[in-house]
Amino acid sequence: MSSKQVAIVLPLLLMTYEFLYVPKEQRFLIRNRLLVSGGIILGGALLLAYVLLVVDLENLAASKIFKGYRGELSLYSVAITSGRTFWRYVELLVWPSGLCPDHTVELSRSLFEPTTLLSWGGLIALVALAFLVAHSSPLLAFGIFWFLISYLPISNLIPTSYLLADRYMYIPSAGFCIILVGLGETLYTKLNSFKPRYAIPMMAIVGGLLIVGYSLRTLSYNSYWKNDRILWQYALNCNPQSFRAYSQLGVQHYRAGAYPEAIEDLTKAINLSYHDDYVNRGSAFLEMKNYEAAIEDYNHAIAYRPDWAKAYLGRGLVYFDMGQYEKAIDDYSQAIELQTDYSKAYNNRGLAYENLNRREEALENFLEATRLDPDNGAAHNNLGRALVYAGRLKEAIQSYERAKQLGVTQATKILKFLNNQGLPSDKKHMNPSGPPPAHKEAENLESSMPRVERDMPRSP
Repeated sequence: MSSKQVAIVLPLLLMTYEFLYVPKEQRFLIRNRLLVSGGIILGGALLLAYVLLVVDLENLAASKIFKGYRGELSLYSVAITSGRTFWRYVELLVWPSGLCPDHTVELSRSLFEPTTLLSWGGLIALVALAFLVAHSSPLLAFGIFWFLISYLPISNLIPTSYLLADRYMYIPSAGFCIILVGLGETLYTKLNSFKPRYAIPMMAIVGGLLIVGYSLRTLSYNSYWKNDRILWQYALNCNPQSFRAYSQLGVQHYRAGAYPEAIEDLTKAINLSYHDDYVNRGSAFLEMKNYEAAIEDYNHAIAYRPDWAKAYLGRGLVYFDMGQYEKAIDDYSQAIELQTDYSKAYNNRGLAYENLNRREEALENFLEATRLDPDNGAAHNNLGRALVYAGRLKEAIQSYERAKQLGVTQATKILKFLNNQGLPSDKKHMNPSGPPPAHKEAENLESSMPRVERDMPRSP
């Protein structure tokens, strides 16, 4: 239930199976009125609780961009559009020529629009058909019911999900396959009654065409999944209004170091109302040392979401790069207040304190960063340096060892130097005015290593 909400319809599917395949005198679920009525009441209560507690109906417009809606948004418009999206799913299953990582659907304005009215009429006719063939072809009826029932949780009669997403068909498509088998059974029966000798060859031809057709479509779509860049470029081809595609491409450019291209794509995502990319674009501006633009983007992100810890971390990175360490500390502290387990923020705040020569506070922050995230290699490396400065050589070596294990290559050089110095007592080397000369040399060895942690851009 926590991974796939469609599991909530399992009782309905079981009742459908019992209705179609179990003799009346042997039925349990349908005949037990107490069980049926209790299930309806419980199901209704759970649905109501879900709507009230999870679905933010008052702020429906805030989620418009994420759900693939386009047009005038209301509960009514989303609900009536679900009839059209149902037939779009059917179309994609019958011949998947328009599969796309990100769909955008134009909302219906009225139930009486021709396409909307026709879609709901067809849906009602399909339900009627399932009941009509229940006796003569229970397999076909079961396939139709399976498809209809498993479509309910993602139908958006209550707006809780994307209007159209290929992946939502994983479970309903089982019903579609059952329908194909049911139709094949019916076709075979008809052929066998008229032309018995042609029945099997004809069915073999039909089955072969289905397998070849779907296999070719599968091979065709496989080519789009070679890497993220190809996939999201294809997404733009099939849906030019996809902010996700621009965002994903922007992130790919960022990770490749192509910052101007990243900014261009992320700007297009922002222009399509995806405000989360202000943080990602701010990161790209920071890499290009365009501090003014970076701060402006982080300010936009904070205005959009005042509780966004990552935005404060990003702006803190800009101030740190500019040498404004007090301002950086303020932003890192705000990020920690919003997200108390933010290891990167503790690590970065420790670096800002270190640059202000507030060594004890720096050490405390590095310790907290490693406690919160034992796999934070940068924090372990920074902790090692702080411990060296404090004259706590044994602990410093342990921190550098851990940093080395976590892939911090510079730690190897530091370890080699420190181990060559032997292990003098910590007390002997305590020096409030600065580290001992040998320890200072160790600190200088890693002076070129980037110590600040970025929160890498991510896409929706």
